[in-house]
Amino acid sequence: MERDRIQESADLHASDPAAQKVRRQEQGHQYVEARLIALGAPVPRAGCDPAV
Repeated sequence: MERDRIQESADLHASDPAAQKVRRQEQGHQYVEARLIALGAPVPRAGCDPAV
């Protein structure tokens, strides 16, 4: 289980298109954000600019 979590984390960190989706709030960004939060990332604050 932990190995799968680490692999998922590595996959997301290595994905420039996924990061771009979040920065630009493109279609699919909610899925990427949800996966990052599930892996331990902090929840984005309301009204914050993800491009910063």
